[in-house]
Amino acid sequence: MRIPVLTGALLLGGCSDYGFNSGKDAYPDSGWDSADPGSDEGDSDDTDDSDDGDEPVGRVLTILLTLSDEFMDQSVASTLLLNSVAWATPDGVTSPRVLVIRDDDHSGEDMDDSTNAWQTLVDAGYDADFLDEPGSGIEASALEGYHVAMLSNPGHSPDDVSTVEALYDFSCAGQGIIFQGDDMAHFDDESAFDMESLTRLVYQDNGTEYHGYQIDNDDGDAYQVQLANGGSTILRGIEGAVFSYGNDIDTTEAATGDIDILATATVAGTGLPTKPVIAAWSL
Repeated sequence: MRIPVLTGALLLGGCSDYGFNSGKDAYPDSGWDSADPGSDEGDSDDTDDSDDGDEPVGRVLTILLTLSDEFMDQSVASTLLLNSVAWATPDGVTSPRVLVIRDDDHSGEDMDDSTNAWQTLVDAGYDADFLDEPGSGIEASALEGYHVAMLSNPGHSPDDVSTVEALYDFSCAGQGIIFQGDDMAHFDDESAFDMESLTRLVYQDNGTEYHGYQIDNDDGDAYQVQLANGGSTILRGIEGAVFSYGNDIDTTEAATGDIDILATATVAGTGLPTKPVIAAWSL
């Protein structure tokens, strides 16, 4: 489905063939260059790597965190959110309209996280609206007129195909998407939609257990989250921040393509491998 072109947006054509990728080798040889971690550089050439219109072209940011988690410094959380919306806004748009969507499959967990995010944007002067996702999901028409859409689910994964398909088309029209929540790297029914087609993160598991450590619901061990040391406007003012996080974080790895890993997590003091927490990509 085509989304109407908004100010500053690029429409490359229909995006009805939704992405169902599987692992690092699933992407076409598009000529993409992987940017350095923490970089905003993206492609190193001037060619259009998505001539067929089947790939999202808007900026996509995945934040695998509940922003109001008790361990998280709220000044870091609010700065991250505001920087994220500014980054996701299409080029040429000076007064973006933002829609915050609270996924209906939240099971009552940290419900205020989504409304707090919306209020932070309003308080900062953004033209932002809030929408509780209907039980059957949203349609593309719900996104008309917006430049950035944020799907927020603090503690569970998205479960409505119509919503992620609408967001996929929204991105194909050149608009920005933010996925926020520590289980947002996978779809509830993984056979119905592959979130990797938007996040460029290869999902492994939901992270309640990480190399033998049990981490969930602020009970047990904790992750240590490390933000990258600069290089991206998303991290402006919070570069290098380190904090504990006691909830599960989806375990993923970066897929090939133009993706920047802007924050990682591991178990503090263990020397275990890190995994992505914040990932950004755009063509």
